[in-house]
Amino acid sequence: MIYVEEDIWEERQITPGRTTKILKHRAGSSIPFDEAKKLGLV
Repeated sequence: MIYVEEDIWEERQITPGRTTKILKHRAGSSIPFDEAKKLGLV
């Protein structure tokens, strides 16, 4: 498990030309090593 020190946001397109940010992982939480590797944190 990897400890998350800062919020991790993901930007998603909801309609053509419009995007929104979604909180993917909260600061202070732990995520699996594979997820951290996929996000480029390791």
